[in-house]
Amino acid sequence: MEEHQTPPSILPLPLEELALLLQAWLQARLPEGERKPGRPRTFSDLSLFLFHLVRALLGFSSERMRRELARNPRLRKRLGLERVPSSATLSERSRKLPRVQVHEEVELVPINPAPIRA
Repeated sequence: MEEHQTPPSILPLPLEELALLLQAWLQARLPEGERKPGRPRTFSDLSLFLFHLVRALLGFSSERMRRELARNPRLRKRLGLERVPSSATLSERSRKLPRVQVHEEVELVPINPAPIRA
């Protein structure tokens, strides 16, 4: 009987730690959204941006990321989300997120290219 191994994470840090680092880095670069009259926003632009950044790093769809946040309150808190945003909120607010320009040199972390045995 073949033994299945869990593939190593492609991320050098646990998700919670990565989210903290990204949050600190982005706070200085992501402009605060325009304040409008009416109901206050439940989710900040920063937390939604982090949602999509971590989602993209993991290769998850928005729905799969929402399920992950529902079962992982620690990650949800690290992204600055008190609760899991609805699909409608993600769709509506994500279209309005500002673009972040990265002009700094970013150090790339090499990943071990050794094949993973199944």
